[in-house]
Amino acid sequence: MEVENAIVKKLQGTGKERRPFSLSRKENCYVVVYELHKEQGHSIAKLCKVIGVSRSGYYKWLKNEPSALELTTEKIAKR
Repeated sequence: MEVENAIVKKLQGTGKERRPFSLSRKENCYVVVYELHKEQGHSIAKLCKVIGVSRSGYYKWLKNEPSALELTTEKIAKR
C-alpha cells in the first residue's frame, strides 16, 4: 500500500513541479518509477508492476538517448 500511495502522490504532484508536455503517458510513468526508486528506494520491479509498465520498457527508456528533435524541443521550451 505504501508504494501505491507514493505513486499516486507523485503522479498528482504538489503543483510546484511541472513535467514537460512532450512526455507521453508511458514516459511519465517511467519518470515516476525513476524518481520513486531514487528518492524512496522502492523496488523497480514493484513500481513497474503497480504502475502497469514493463521492467524491460523501463530499462530501455532509461538507456535511451534523446533524439535530435527531442533536444531541439527541449532547448526551445527552456527559452
